[in-house]
Amino acid sequence: MGFLFFFSVISANVGLAVGGAISAIGCAFLIIFAFIILMVFLSLLRVFFIRVAALEDASIADSFRRGWDLFKNNWKSAVLMWLVMLGIGFGYGIAGMILFFVLIPAYIVLLLPAALVAAIPGAITLGIASIFASGPLAWIIAALVALPFFVFVILAPLTLIGGWYQIFSTSTWTLTYREMRALDAVKPEQLPPATA
Repeated sequence: MGFLFFFSVISANVGLAVGGAISAIGCAFLIIFAFIILMVFLSLLRVFFIRVAALEDASIADSFRRGWDLFKNNWKSAVLMWLVMLGIGFGYGIAGMILFFVLIPAYIVLLLPAALVAAIPGAITLGIASIFASGPLAWIIAALVALPFFVFVILAPLTLIGGWYQIFSTSTWTLTYREMRALDAVKPEQLPPATA
């Protein structure tokens, strides 16, 4: 009964319904945008929290506190470095798409090793699956188990290049963290207010 009343009100006020739908979509976009901003901020803080915990052997609570203090004192440099790394990440993404196609000859060379690596878990799975299932189902299960091994070996060159990028990114953030710590260490102490 309530649904009939609701739909009768909406059908009578089409303009109200359209306005409500537009405002709901606008609110949804604002919430998504705020969530994205929050996640970017937390990922930037995470960079400092992890490095305080790893490099200074701090506890979790201490790494949160000291990482927040370091970010708070150097937030302009941290945001600028994040923007630089974001630009480098976009460049790497474009280069990665190009490399995917450039490395096609390497994928062809790796077809035989990938098939050999995938055949071992595939054969073991086929033997076990043929006990419980018969016909094509056992072969499908074996193929589903062997496929990740095959893809992993085929895409090994791309994974290697991705690992190099991760090493670069992590090293850059670690050097940024150490530079900020060094700059904080040499800042002069706040002088007490002068008395007349």
